[in-house]
Amino acid sequence: MSSIENLIGKDIDKKRLLVISNNVLSTTKNNGKTVLSYIDVLPKNNVRQLYFSAEHPEVPGYEYFCISDKNVIKGILNPLARGKRCLVRNGGKIERTQSLKATVGKNALTRAIREILWMNGWKSRQLINWLDEFKPMAVFFVAGDSIFAYSIYRFVLTRYDAIGSLYITDDYIMPRKDNSFLDEFLRRKIIKNIDESLKMTKNFYTISTPMKIAYSDLFERDSKLIVNMTEPLKTIRTINKSKHLTLVYAGSLYYGRDKILSRLAEEINIYNGKSKTLKAFLKIYTNAKMSDDTKKKLEIDGSCGCFGSLNKEELRIELNNADILVFVESFDLDQIEKTRFSLSTKVPEYLSLEKPILAIGPRGIGSIEYLDGVSMLVDRDDLIYKGIAELLDSQEIRDTLAKEAYKKYEKNHIKGIIQTEFICDVFNIK
Repeated sequence: MSSIENLIGKDIDKKRLLVISNNVLSTTKNNGKTVLSYIDVLPKNNVRQLYFSAEHPEVPGYEYFCISDKNVIKGILNPLARGKRCLVRNGGKIERTQSLKATVGKNALTRAIREILWMNGWKSRQLINWLDEFKPMAVFFVAGDSIFAYSIYRFVLTRYDAIGSLYITDDYIMPRKDNSFLDEFLRRKIIKNIDESLKMTKNFYTISTPMKIAYSDLFERDSKLIVNMTEPLKTIRTINKSKHLTLVYAGSLYYGRDKILSRLAEEINIYNGKSKTLKAFLKIYTNAKMSDDTKKKLEIDGSCGCFGSLNKEELRIELNNADILVFVESFDLDQIEKTRFSLSTKVPEYLSLEKPILAIGPRGIGSIEYLDGVSMLVDRDDLIYKGIAELLDSQEIRDTLAKEAYKKYEKNHIKGIIQTEFICDVFNIK
């Protein structure tokens, strides 16, 4: 089966898919964006989503049911408060709502309390009616560290005899050196729930090769990779042969990335001081709230500036105008534990722009390994200056890396065959 058109003869318009996840479908936010890129070929009235956060939907056309922490707490006294159908608001614009996690903080104790509240607090007449009305034939579950969500997934599979697909996008189960007794208890509970869920699951998906290998050893079950598919973001590829080159970083400042960007800004400033002709400037775009202290460390006159967040089209323009795209991960051991299995949704977007990529971070992390061979890869923090100097000084290196990046994008991230195979797996279409 080679294209989406082949699915038409397989009654794809009659297949009903339920997506279960913490995050709502999105055109801009990580997990929601990845899931949407795989299911958007299906008729929208054949897809529903059950999600567990205070987010409001931004993608029109789908049916949503939302249960948040606050819904569960209110539901202790009033079962009718345990979630509701949600509609797209404000013409599809993202509406940011303060979550309970952001209000009280996230640690092992608050996670344990949350699990106790949800244990018997998620089920409601309105949810069951919503599910019964739809009768999903297949369920795509984006698994995380919420133990109750696995129970909900298994409940839906059993009630509707649905085909199960389980997708893990981040690591919550490998041992951490600083785990408390309660952390360890919750970690083992998640492992047990994944194992129980996999027994009922036809399709098992992971996000990166390091995760695929580690989880195959742990669960004795092979998985397929799901990476973000995206339409190419490039407009017209232009080569800047001027003496002023712009580097662009677009992403979060979490997991120690702010420290690496600060170091990169300092090295660019040193480079600019040494170079008599060529100058470089790093532009940072992020949705993250930035303290005055962080901003002060990042901004260097003539070498680096912070420019806040952009909408989808604004970001596309800035990325196309960039000469070099920047991707970073921290070298701190505690941060490596958190990111080593991840594959950022930014990676395929960067590849699709046919631009040279500067990737800074340790080997062994999913995103860094994925960019090996198609970027200027700096895998030691004492080599940042050497890496940027080589990249900035050579138009030939920049051109070669841009072409290699786009080749990898064409091979692994264009829809068509990849999306068709996914839909066939989810619905068990032969």
